[in-house]
Formats: sequence, structure tokens, C-alpha cells
Amino acid sequence: ERTYILEIDTTALFDSPLKRRTAITQRGGVIKWSPTLPWQDSAAYFWRISPDSTEAAVGFAWEGSSFTYIEGSPEGWGQGGYWQWLEGEGEGVTIEENRLFSFDPAGFIITVKCKNLDAQDPPAYIFNFDNPAASVRPWNFMDEGIAVVVGDSLTGAGWINSPGGLYGSVNANSNTRVFGFPTGDPGYRENLIKFLDEVIPPKSYVILFTVLNTISSELSVEDWARDSLIFGKNIFSVLAEEGARLVRSLEDLGAVHYAFMYQKGAGVISEGIASSIQETLTVEGYFPIKGTEGTYETGMAGPVLQWKTFNWQVKEKEVQDIQKLDLIGINQLGEEAILADSLVENSFILNNISASDYPYLKARFYFKDTEQRTSPQIQYCHFLYDGKPEVAVNPINRYNFHADTLQQGEVLHLTYSVESLNTFDLDSLLIQYNIKGPDNEDITTSLRIPLVNGNTALDLSFQQDTKMLMEGNHTLSINVNPEEEQPEQTLINNFFNIPFYINTDKSNPVLNVTFDGQVIMDGDLVSPRPEILISLKDENSYFLLDDTSLLEMRLIYPDGNIETLALNNEQVQFFPAQSETDNEMKIRYTPSFKEDGIYRLAIQGRDRSGNLSGRFSYEVNFEVITKNSISNILNYPNPFSTSTQFVYTLTGQEPHDFRIQIMTVSGRIVREIAKEEIGMMRVGTHRTEFTWNGTDEYGSRLANGVYLYRVIARDVDGKDYEIYENGSNSYFKKGFGKLVILR
Repeated sequence: ERTYILEIDTTALFDSPLKRRTAITQRGGVIKWSPTLPWQDSAAYFWRISPDSTEAAVGFAWEGSSFTYIEGSPEGWGQGGYWQWLEGEGEGVTIEENRLFSFDPAGFIITVKCKNLDAQDPPAYIFNFDNPAASVRPWNFMDEGIAVVVGDSLTGAGWINSPGGLYGSVNANSNTRVFGFPTGDPGYRENLIKFLDEVIPPKSYVILFTVLNTISSELSVEDWARDSLIFGKNIFSVLAEEGARLVRSLEDLGAVHYAFMYQKGAGVISEGIASSIQETLTVEGYFPIKGTEGTYETGMAGPVLQWKTFNWQVKEKEVQDIQKLDLIGINQLGEEAILADSLVENSFILNNISASDYPYLKARFYFKDTEQRTSPQIQYCHFLYDGKPEVAVNPINRYNFHADTLQQGEVLHLTYSVESLNTFDLDSLLIQYNIKGPDNEDITTSLRIPLVNGNTALDLSFQQDTKMLMEGNHTLSINVNPEEEQPEQTLINNFFNIPFYINTDKSNPVLNVTFDGQVIMDGDLVSPRPEILISLKDENSYFLLDDTSLLEMRLIYPDGNIETLALNNEQVQFFPAQSETDNEMKIRYTPSFKEDGIYRLAIQGRDRSGNLSGRFSYEVNFEVITKNSISNILNYPNPFSTSTQFVYTLTGQEPHDFRIQIMTVSGRIVREIAKEEIGMMRVGTHRTEFTWNGTDEYGSRLANGVYLYRVIARDVDGKDYEIYENGSNSYFKKGFGKLVILR
């Protein structure tokens, strides 16, 4: 989240009284502002935006643009007014500070070399560092005095002095571009003063320099100052009014070489003076004459779906002005082509131009004025068209990414908004989702929306099962309208990336195995027809244990044969996990063992993440005895005061008839405990859940003392069970045991 500063004004300097400013704080997305302004028809408005700068040394990083408000106008692109014209590019024409188009200077350089006349190295008037000008050689017809060259204010071309000399000057018997005034003669000095002060019009260019052909030549400088008494002005004062600063040094130096270049009434160009008549003086000046032609190239209009018209208007058009333009198309690669040239109409149709071939256009204006050298002033130019749609991801409308760290298998959920930012519809909109993870893991899916209306917002959602994602950092990239599958103004606001992390399941599932409902110890006796229940439970609720391949079972028979138990075996029933809240799969294994001996059951389970139920597989040895037998039964504790239970070892099947008879030492039966009271009996060594509290058949408490008991166990055919020897026989005599009641 950060604060953005927005400004709008009628000038790109953002310093007018109309300027508006606001601050908007949000987390990126599309920033919107509706400023309140007295909108002026056909006026250009400039806006800019920058993140708020809290560091004085950093300052604002402004980005902005402009638009022209034309009430009722169709949409398009245009330029008009000083600040918008600055966005174009001129060649030979410039927009000056006075906010007018002006031809660029096409100036020249004049060099005057003042020295005594010498055939080998003569004095010279040189144009653009080239050969000396043959038409400016006053030393050929004047030995001493001041020479003046006058350049036209527009073209810089030197005035022509006809034979005999114009304006009271001297000249040879041919046309020259220099006016000579021998300053030793007061009449010529008066003519020079009037020529400089009255004849030469303002803005004209003047190059004035001395002519001293020999070291004895004179300028009569000592007489110049007194001319003010006669003529009201003198040479010193006239030149000083134009900015000369060195000319009065002639009063002290006398006849030395001097040159002064200026634009009348507009300032000094160059000035120089020698220290002696023998010294050569070189003075150089640049004369910024305006050019006569130039081009101005607008910025690019577009991209568009359909071109319509182009309009332009020039104000202050003069008859001699030449005005025309070229229409330039720009393709997707940025390559330019002239589609039409030398157009002079102020409005023409563009619908013959293919917007797919040339989505951008610009105009190149050509102006020429050889007489006044003033550039025409473009009032405006407008490209009108049907623009391209524009969509942007705008999470400010809606955004929710439920977690930046997800458990593998968890479903990733994203909701966000895509907004159309203009009035143009999209026929359809393709959205591409890409998840990139470690080791070049890459998943790409797409969604197509059939129609997107202009100026609407779409609330979208995306889900992705993460079961196939690896552990580590991932990035979800959303790309709206990839590779401009539909025409659009810009793609820079069509994508965003969301980083997230996948945690994989590292917890082992829990394996549990019971035989007839009991967890057995290694070597325990089990029934020849046991019910073996196997359960595998995992805390990861995203990966259900619902696959038979998650459990491997092997049975090793007493003879060493190994059987891999398939879960489609008729003795095996598979119950997959059904609920994320209770992720437990179960196996019911009901074998029928025919062979006596020691068996081994080996089981290894794993969850969907590959975590094993244990470092080693679960293995247990158990003994199977198919013959029906039961050990002598001991009571525990013995003696007892309040209650006792009975411990037995059983093989084969549960007895059909089972009773414990308790009697006095004289043989009278005082209590018979039937099978129904004892409850279910299990193969192996067990202690009954039933407890006897030392009462007789009628519930009366038996007296303290020694009592005898015996066990009756018969199968369904009434056959007595054999005695299983488990080390308890020493406590019995002729099938009778003893128990003691001590209260």
C-alpha cells in the first residue's frame, strides 16, 4: 500500500490557478480520479501521477499525458496548443518560447580581416569561412575611411551599391555590396551618420569596419566628436546607441583597425579593435537568418480498430505559404511507410487504411515561405477512429488469495477482478493461468469469457488442486488476453504474479492391526479362523486413503512359503477412507488356517504423500493350533477378598459348552459360572472380563476359606476339550484347582 499524488492542469508546468491535486492511497491496481474542473471546450488538459515522495532528495517520479476536451466529439487523438506541440518533432522548424512555430535559423558567419593593403595577404570580407567576397572590397576604391555592409533582416543578403555610390557613399564603377565613407571629409561623415541612423531600417544586419590601406592612412578621429555640434550626432554616439563599447577607444588610439557587427535595434553581434595600425584585426560574427522551410512530425495516434478521418487547421495563412502534409503509417514492428503524400485538404477520410496493417498513424507537415520566412501556425490536428478495447487486472475491486502457504493437496482459491476501462467491447477474453514451481514444474490452464462489454468489471475466480505440486516456492501468474489474442490498447496492465509456498506432508500414517479385536504380542496363539482388522490413518485431510496400493501385506506360512495378500482376495475386504475429517482406510482379513505352526504377518502402509507407516514394516509371529484344547484355568488374584477373574489359554474354536463349578472342600457346589456369564472366549491366553465376587448361587457372600473349582469345556458334539499344557497343571489335582477367600 502506498499513496499516489495526482495533478491536472491546463498547462504542462502545473502552475496555473486551475490546477487540481489529490492523494489516493491504495495497493496498486487501477487508480481512478474524477477531478472537479470548469471544463473548457477545445482546451487541452495535462495530468500526471507519482508515488508520494517522503524523501526530499528523491523527489517525485512523475508520469503523465494530456487530452483535449471537445464536447460531443467522437474519440480520437490530436495535438493542439503549445505544450502538446512540444511532444512532436520538428526539422527546420521549432516551437519557440513565444509559443509560435518558427523556421530554424539558417544563419551564416562573416569574418572581417582588417589590415593594411598587401598584395600577398590582402584584407578580406569572408562568408562562411570560404573565399573572400569579391563584391566587398572597399580598399580597391578607397584608401581610408569606414566601409559598411548592410544585410537584409529576413535573408541577410547584402545591399547592392551601384556605381558612383548610393546614400552619399563612394563606390567603384560596378555594383558592389559595400558602402564606403572617407571619414576625413565632414560631408562623408554626415552621410555615414544619416546612413546608419536614418537609412538602414530596424532589424537589418550591419557590418562596419575601417579601411586603412597604408600605415599613414587617417580616419580623422579627432574631428568626430565635434560633428555633434554641426549634425546633432556623431559616429561615436550612433554606434554607441547600437551597443558599441570599443569605438571611443579610437580617440586615444587614433587610426587603428576597428570592426563592429550588429543587428539594428536588436543588439551587438561582434566588435573588435586593434592596438596599432600595423596590427591585423580579425572579427567574426554569426548572423541568425531564419530558414525558409521545415517539417513538423506529430506523435503517434493509435492503436485503433478502424481509422475514420483526419482533420487539421492552420491559422494566419499567407498567400505565399506552401502547406502540405504526408500521412505516415506505423506497423506492429515500428516500421514506417508513407501512405499518402503532399496532401493539402484540411479534412480527408482514413477508412481505406487497414488498421491491422497500420495500427498507428502520424502526420508530417511541410511548410515553406521564401518571402517572409514565417512558419504557418498549426491550430490543431485530429485523428478520429474507433479505438481498441482496454482491460486491466484490478484487484482493488476484488481480491482474495486465501493463503500464501498451502498444505500439499489443499485447493488453492483465488478471486480477483478484471475491468474494461473504455467503451469498446471485446468479442471474447482469454485468461491464462500458469503455476511455476521448483525444478521447472509448470502447470497452465485457460479460461475464455465469451463477451466483455465496455466499462464493466468482471469478478473472476480460480481454483487449483495442489496434489501434484512439489514442496517449495511457487508463482501463480495470471495473464489476461495473452499475446493480444484480442485487439487491445496495451498489455502492460494485463498480468500479475502471486507467490506462494507448498508444504508437503511429512507425518507418518498410523498403522493398527488386531486379531479378533485384540492387539497380540509376538508369538501369541490365534484362532485358526481369526478376524484380522488392519487400519491405516493419516492426519492429512487433503489426501484420502482410498487406494489399495497404499497397503502391502505378506503372510509367511510355517513351511516358509510367502503369500502376498492381494486386496481383491476373497478373504480380504477393503474399506477406503470416506471423509476428510476421518481419513482412515481399513482392511478386514478373515483367513482360515489349516496348518498348525508359527505364522508371520508383515504389513507396510504409506500415505498418498509417500510417507511410510514406519521405518520398518509391521511384523508379528503368531501360533495357530487347529485342535480344540484349553488349559487349566487359574483365578487371579488368589487369594482374593472382593473379586477375582479367570485366566485361560484356548486353542482351536471357542467351546460350545463352558462352565466353572465352585464347591466346598466336601464337594458341594456353591456356585456355577456359565458361559453366558463368562462372555466370549478368545483363542490364546486371556483373562475373562467376567469377575466373580465370591458369592453363592443366591448372591450370599461365601465365608472365608479354601474352595475347590473345576472347568467343563465341550465342543458342539459334547466332546471334552483336551487339556492344553501351559505350565498350570502343577496347580491342579485330578482336574481340581483351589481358590481362597480372605476378607
